[in-house]
Amino acid sequence: QPFVEAGALAGVRRLFGLHVDPKLPVGKVGLKAGLNNASVDHFTVRIQGVAAHVSTPHLGVDALYIASQLVVALQALVTRRSSPVEPLLIGVGKLSAGSAYNAVAEAAVLEGTTRTVSHAARARTRALLEGAATATAALYGGSATVEWEDFASPLLNPADVTAELTAPVAALWGAERIVTDRELSLAGDNFADFQLHAPGVYAYLGSGDPAQPGTCNPQHNNSFDVAEAALPFGAGLYATAALHWLRPRP
Repeated sequence: QPFVEAGALAGVRRLFGLHVDPKLPVGKVGLKAGLNNASVDHFTVRIQGVAAHVSTPHLGVDALYIASQLVVALQALVTRRSSPVEPLLIGVGKLSAGSAYNAVAEAAVLEGTTRTVSHAARARTRALLEGAATATAALYGGSATVEWEDFASPLLNPADVTAELTAPVAALWGAERIVTDRELSLAGDNFADFQLHAPGVYAYLGSGDPAQPGTCNPQHNNSFDVAEAALPFGAGLYATAALHWLRPRP
């Protein structure tokens, strides 16, 4: 987003991006039209209650209890307020509340992330989550505010632009090296925000080699590694994309 705001895409006609994928073997490339990755949003819910001694809970408003109820309620947004055939993830990874073991917590903060697969679902999920937070807090006498950080839009490769690149890659290495049905990932990538401004393709470079166990570990694993034999294929993909799209057209 900062690059877009700085004007880096002015005059750009095509985009190409690449990410390693340890689930694909070296020598394969994921070039999939349509949806590849989910959107990513980070939310922070701040719950305000009223402190009191644990022996007199009726004199306070328990922010920790409200937060606990909200963590559970958010999962119902997935199972009861959203289509079961459209992937949606709401995850809460952090909850902080209270100051003493024998006191009603005055405040609580929980943080999490949403993953959606369309712009419409993204907006709808935000609205549902905000409604759940404020309603749950109000039910038990408290209040809640929700803050959002926009990390990445859904990543969709346009079919026509993907086809433009698939042909020269197949001609260079053979069509058998191209994986067109790579599994949807609910991880996100902010290359998607470039695609909102210019047509482009995001590809996945096979980087796994069973002979090198670390290269088959998932990204962000402490023992993750990349098979260096994949690097020439990655360089070749960038060069192929550039030469194909920059060549003079009749």
